[in-house]
Parts: sequence; C-alpha cells; structure tokens
Amino acid sequence: MSRAISLVMAFFAGVRVAGQCTYIPAHTNTAGKKINARITIPVYANSHRGTNQKTGAKGRSDSFRLVAWGKLADTCARSLDKGKAMDVTCIPNSYLGKVYDENRQIRVDTAGRPIMVTKVGFTIKDIVFGEESAKRIAEQIAEYISSGGQKGRPQGWNVPNTPDYTAWLTTLQQRQLITWNGQSDTFGFARVIVPAGVQLDFTAAPPAQTVAPGTPAVVAAVANAVGAAPVAPGIAAPPGVNLF
Repeated sequence: MSRAISLVMAFFAGVRVAGQCTYIPAHTNTAGKKINARITIPVYANSHRGTNQKTGAKGRSDSFRLVAWGKLADTCARSLDKGKAMDVTCIPNSYLGKVYDENRQIRVDTAGRPIMVTKVGFTIKDIVFGEESAKRIAEQIAEYISSGGQKGRPQGWNVPNTPDYTAWLTTLQQRQLITWNGQSDTFGFARVIVPAGVQLDFTAAPPAQTVAPGTPAVVAAVANAVGAAPVAPGIAAPPGVNLF
C-alpha cells in the first residue's frame, strides 16, 4: 500500500539572527478570526558548500525567515538579539504569495495583476538558544561605556562575583519578565507591527516582581537568554494564515 501522508521537517543548526525580528501581537482580524501573536525571525546560515555569488570564493551564506507563534513568540522577542545563535526544528509550509521588489512594492504582470508564486515558510516547533555574537557583545560594551553605564552591557558581565556580573544577571532577569504594553513600537529586541484595521487581543500584565540575582528565576532567565537552553515547543500557524 502506498503512503498518502508525508512527514516533512526542517532542521537549522547554528543559524544566527540576521537582524531585528518583527513581532505582531495577538489580534482579531477583519474577518473576525482570532490570530495568535507571532514573530518573524530573519536568520542566516553559513556553509562550505557552493561559492559566494558576489566574490566567487568557496562557501556561501543563505538567508531564511522563521516564524514562532504564541508564547514562544514572546520568548523569542525577549531573547533574540542580532547575531544570537540557535538550533531550530521547523515545519515547512508552502503557500501562494505576492512578489515584492526591493522597495516592498508588489510586482504585477502585463495585465496589472499581482504576480503570485509558491513560497515556503518555516514554523518553529522546537528551539535551543546558543551563544551570543562576539561582535554584538563588543558593541554593547562600547555602548555601556559611552552612556556612562545607562545602556548596554557592563565590561565584567561574565566575571563571577563582581558588581558587573550581578548587574548583568539582574538585567537578564528583568528582560525575561517584560511584556508588550499594547502601545510601544518595540517589544524586547523586536519591532512591533500592528496590522491595519484589526482589534488587539491585549490584556495588561500585572507589574513584574523584582527577584534577587542568584534565585531560581534568575538562573532560568540567564539560561534562556544566554545559555543553550531548550525552549518549549511553539504553536502552529492557524490554517489559512500566511507566514510572511
């Protein structure tokens, strides 16, 4: 007997966040359908195969966009800064989508109709956060110095039993407690986009409690934000919702 159902999975090992993620809060769309919060994550994957199209050198870098839904989207918004490494298991989803030019304008055919092509989206099922980018860490330390300690990352952030280490642990813990306030154009590391004409499904979260560094809550926050810690599986996209 032939098989009628296929199992399709995609695994990305060691990909890094290529830029700022885009977070769309939970909402009810114009058709009255409830849509979970989601985040789109641009990533790049380096490999030794093939050649660089610009330089002709050995090796290449491919770009992808991954999507997480629901509570996992919130966790990613709090945790995924540019350059962050991760291992991801995804479910590929194909759909018909419009073609856009470099200015984000829809391309049309000779009859003026939008050009539609088959696209592939990747919905995150499981994710493991990895190391941070050395370049990004250096940028944050420079920002800390230039701002007089008001922004960025302290120089001794990874030296145990120092004031800088304690301060950084507190920053990480507080970052994992934040929620989107319903108005800001950013949430964690992500920019926020609210689709036009929708009704936001937003309930203000209670004020976060401050937890002293070294407690289990802080240890868990550090594991999520810095260490290679497994994160709970994501939520699949609702039927009929395009990923990007």
